[in-house]
Amino acid sequence: ITHMAIVYSLYAYEYVWMNQGHGVVMRTGLMHHNWAYFVGYGIIMSLVISSATSYFMGVCLFSLMFPILIVSCHFSTPQSTVKHMSLPIFKPAILVTDKLMSLTNRR
Repeated sequence: ITHMAIVYSLYAYEYVWMNQGHGVVMRTGLMHHNWAYFVGYGIIMSLVISSATSYFMGVCLFSLMFPILIVSCHFSTPQSTVKHMSLPIFKPAILVTDKLMSLTNRR
């Protein structure tokens, strides 16, 4: 549930960050340093969807709630004034992607 909360937050904030011109490094840095905010931001959607009785119901709930999450992103700002422990949740994916890209660039 926590993982899905972070993923839903990332999906929603992706639209805002793309419009602001933030690169991938900055976006993942924001997620790593403000992970508590993003868990809290997506936890309600994660809990509601995980409590769905069927896959179809979960997809319907996602399609109803996700636009609300996107719109609310435009009116919220992750606060980085509180110093939390950085949680590099995307580090494994970044390392694998970098390794695969370096292998394809050698050819």
